Amino acid sequence: MHVTNGGVDVELEGNTEDHQILDLKRWISRNTDITIHRLRRVLIESEHVDGTFRSCLALYAIAIVLSLVTGTDVDPRYLIPVKDSRYLCAKNWVKFAFDKLVEGVLSFQWT
Repeated sequence: MHVTNGGVDVELEGNTEDHQILDLKRWISRNTDITIHRLRRVLIESEHVDGTFRSCLALYAIAIVLSLVTGTDVDPRYLIPVKDSRYLCAKNWVKFAFDKLVEGVLSFQWT
């Protein structure tokens, strides 16, 4: 996955009941909450690199690296930007990561 500073903003607002999102969630977690452990297991056990694998890898990266999820559950809104792997490269992941970094720094800022 090629990451550049440009492209469309990564949107976390939208319908998490979209059929593509529900299909992806079903494939990852079998209709339970998506956890980091489950995502990791899915990635390790995958035998093919297809669109679903790419979406799972992007979701794992968002949860672990870009958004620094503090628990084990992955926010279902993170499924919105990864639901269609064909458009992953068109997103501005640099801006998304930077915004998350700033958000994290400000949340720990000394008062």
